[in-house]
Order: sequence, then C-alpha cells, then structure tokens
Amino acid sequence: MPLGLPAQVAVAATTSDGIVYEQREPGTVAVTGYEGAGGRVEIPAQLEGLPVTSVADGAFSLNTSITEVSIPEGVLSVGNEAFNDCVKLTSVELPASLSSIGDSAFYSCSRLESIELPYGLASIGDGAFCGCASLASIAVPGTVADWGDYVFSSCERLESVRIGEGVDRVPTRSLIGDSLLSSVELPGSVKLIEKNAFRSCGSLATCDLSHVGRLKHGPLLARLVRVQALDHMLR
Repeated sequence: MPLGLPAQVAVAATTSDGIVYEQREPGTVAVTGYEGAGGRVEIPAQLEGLPVTSVADGAFSLNTSITEVSIPEGVLSVGNEAFNDCVKLTSVELPASLSSIGDSAFYSCSRLESIELPYGLASIGDGAFCGCASLASIAVPGTVADWGDYVFSSCERLESVRIGEGVDRVPTRSLIGDSLLSSVELPGSVKLIEKNAFRSCGSLATCDLSHVGRLKHGPLLARLVRVQALDHMLR
C-alpha cells in the first residue's frame, strides 16, 4: 500500500433476514452480527457472491431470540463468544468444513440440547460449551488436537462423553461439575488426563484408565470403583 493512504476499512452490510456481515481478505465473508427476528437462523453459504468462511467473535453474543442455527458448509471457524449466553438456543448444525471453535463460543447456552462436532474439527477453545446445562451427551472427534480447559464444565445434565481415537489428552477441569456424568469412553490414544478433569463428577463410577500414561493429581481416582491404573499415573 502506498505511503499516506489509509487502510481499507471493512464495511458491514445486513441481509433481509438480519444477518450482519463484512467482507474479509482475501475475498471471503465473515458473519459479524445479527439483527433479525430470531427463531431459526440459516447462515447462507455465500453473500455478495463470496464464500462465508467464519462466524466472528461475539456475532450472536447475548441474543435472546434465536432458537436454532444452521452454519453452512465452507465455514472454517466459529469465533470467541460467538453464541455465548444465547439462552433460547436449542440446536446448532455445524458443517464438516469446520476447523475451530473459539473460547466461550457457546458459553451458557443453557437450553442447547444437541450439537454434533464434525470429524475434521481441530481445536475447541477454553470454556466453549461451559454451562450448556441441557446437553445430555457429547462426542469429541479424534481429529481434535487442541481442546481447552473447562470446555464442557458445568453441563449439569451431561451423562455421557465419548472421545474419539486420536485425541491424546483430557484438559484441565474439562468436565468439572458435571454431576450426572456416568459414562466416559476414552480411546487408547489418550495418554494424559490433566488436573481435576473430572472433579465433582459424583455419578462417574467406572472408567478404564489402563492405557493412560499419566494422571495429574486430583480427586478422580477416589470417585471410580473400577480403575485399571498404575502408580506412575499419579506422578
């Protein structure tokens, strides 16, 4: 850019359905806000002939009217706090193209009942689903290489968690406070369970830890009645 010329500023536009968006470089669109009537929201795959590739930080944050969201194929990322505290949101459809979910992306979506994390998802941010009190089950795909602390904490109705082959650790306090959690399926690829990952999971009675290389100190062992574990896990 020649000296003295100001940087180009993205200009927001709004669809007839109330979806606010901006063009981003190179030739892509990000959904940055919402001004619609609520209910079911279907984000389009293209806007102004350009592909929609992201839902920006805080795009739907604190919305009290949306109940369902469909995110189209081609979207690569859902930003930090993108849907936090959307208290009427009950379901979200995520595309197979999705690579990352940001910190607190769905924090305190207390009525969110179901969400399927796509195979191919690589990262889930800190507290992404913390406080999703209506979730009953969740499956973490084996493609997730990085998932944050408190990611599924305080999910009061969460009963089962299945972690896919390929995931190598369970993060710190990732399931803390999930009092109804009774079933956790860990793959052989998990070699580390971080501190207090299962703290205050009073209903968790069985979990096979025989393949885990290291278990950081915390109250997990005291809560399990059938554990295949070795002393080296507690170092």
